[in-house]
Amino acid sequence: MSKSNKEKTQNGLICLIDALGARQAKPNYFLKSQANMIKRLWKNKEKFASKHNYNWSDDLDILSFGDTIVFLWPIDDEPELYLEEFGYYLRSVIYWGLENEIPFRGAVSSGAFLYRKEQDNTAILGPAVADAAAWHQMADWIGIILTPSCGLKFANCSNQFDSYQEKMKFPLGRLFIEYNVPLKPSRKLRLWSIAWPATNYWSLKKPEVHPKLKLLGQLNKIADEIPFGAESKYQNTLAFFDWYSANVCPEYNKKYYKEIKNIPKSETND
Repeated sequence: MSKSNKEKTQNGLICLIDALGARQAKPNYFLKSQANMIKRLWKNKEKFASKHNYNWSDDLDILSFGDTIVFLWPIDDEPELYLEEFGYYLRSVIYWGLENEIPFRGAVSSGAFLYRKEQDNTAILGPAVADAAAWHQMADWIGIILTPSCGLKFANCSNQFDSYQEKMKFPLGRLFIEYNVPLKPSRKLRLWSIAWPATNYWSLKKPEVHPKLKLLGQLNKIADEIPFGAESKYQNTLAFFDWYSANVCPEYNKKYYKEIKNIPKSETND
């Protein structure tokens, strides 16, 4: 997409994410890390697409508004058919945030939007933007969900993904899973969510420690900065990881981590 594009309505995928508490605890660090993150995402976008044989060209755009980062991908075809590629990319974004002490929460939507990007004036409007904006702060955890409407579209077209059924046979290849997502205030809703715990498994070249311990180490770096009243977000994140570990890849755990004892357990997801 041209940097000086004229405004027009188009279809595509949108993801809004924001940081949990980082801007209040360490605003200068957050802004610096956010700027570095956007530079890194721009730099690695084509490399990532090439590695996974994705034809992204220059269409995927990355914007920032305050503490919110927007991933915007105009698509001429049915946007939902590209959720697999989008999910791979966003899963790596969550992992990057955890590794760099910026836990992210967000939502993905699909549909129509109006996008105008000029040197001093950027605007995104429309149903898909409103949908993502309404849901990106609803989940009480670290992670990215599909909005309810996007999730329905995904469920309807997931059998059209060339590699989807094959990936379902390989637990760590699953990009989206249905989960009873904790929402504010104190309720749960079954939604499709990006299966980001897989990145903690992938990142350990040698399974010498359990991926849960890796997550605890990531969260421990920001433990002193969790704002009062936000504790449940981190408890729910650990509970999601436990549920994923027990329900998505139990055989993987048994094969590689059967000798590791005393892994802390969190609450289960009913």
